[in-house]
Formats: sequence, C-alpha cells, structure tokens
Amino acid sequence: MKEQEDLERFRMTIDEYLAMMEEDPLPEATMNVLREILAEIKSVTPSFIAQTGTLAKLAEEHSDTFRALPEDRKRSYESIFRGPIFFVYD
Repeated sequence: MKEQEDLERFRMTIDEYLAMMEEDPLPEATMNVLREILAEIKSVTPSFIAQTGTLAKLAEEHSDTFRALPEDRKRSYESIFRGPIFFVYD
C-alpha cells in the first residue's frame, strides 16, 4: 500500500505530459507523431505514473500509430517515454 501511495505522487495526466514536451519540443515531425500516440493513449486513460515505464507500455497496448512504426522508431519513442521527468514539490 505504501509503495502505491509513493508512486501516486508521480501520477501525471497525458495533457500535462504533452504540455511539458511542448515546452522544449522535439522536431515537428516527431512531435506530430507523439501527439497522435498520446491522443490514442488518452482515449483509454487520462493519466499515468511517471518514472515507471508505464507510458511506453500504454503506447504499445493502446496506440495503433505506435504499433505501426518501424522498430527503430518505436525504440526512439520508447526512449522518449521512458526519459526522466523531474518533479518539483513545494
């Protein structure tokens, strides 16, 4: 139970994640695909737990766009989804 509570503090919405990515955007073509993948994930779940690999797993499970990518591109997006997210708490 405590472990789940600890993980919950890393929960973020798909919209929050996209807004964070838009602050320091990748090339536009990459961002367009990222937006499509995130929209497909968001149609299933509005949020995920950061720092756990959950977003990459959600992409594989729920995004036709992600699954249609060549393997090397999938690995690139998995790397983006698994990248560290730094949280600042007051």
